[in-house]
Amino acid sequence: MKKLIVAAVCLLIVGCKSGKTPGVEDLFNDEARVGALPVPAQQWVPLTVSVDRGAGTTATLFGNPEAVKDARSGGTYQENAALELVTWRQREDPHWFGGRIPGEVVSVELVSVGSDGASYGRYAGSPLTRTADEDAARQAAIMSMKGAQLP
Repeated sequence: MKKLIVAAVCLLIVGCKSGKTPGVEDLFNDEARVGALPVPAQQWVPLTVSVDRGAGTTATLFGNPEAVKDARSGGTYQENAALELVTWRQREDPHWFGGRIPGEVVSVELVSVGSDGASYGRYAGSPLTRTADEDAARQAAIMSMKGAQLP
């Protein structure tokens, strides 16, 4: 009986191997690169990550140092805080059977808090171009996202 179980587990492991062998082009995920934006948000700190399985997207919320400080204190975002929500379409991971990784960029949304309140901007397309200047609902949704808490 023990031999049968071991054989079944081995067959299961071998059967789950991906049919595609990753090539050199799969070493770096160039497809997920975010194009040029007016702020250096790719150097900011990731605050939280979310996955929408229904839409097949992954999103990461980044914050500048001021936003990180405000997010960690649990308060509201103060002046000079800036947030960036990058949303990618998911694609199959060539290195891990059943895995999903970011693919092409769907949108980049920026929220900046100034002395006169918060401002919102949305970029989409390839190359990224500004598509929206104000969307109060999206701005509120992004500002209400909580940072991930580490144990």
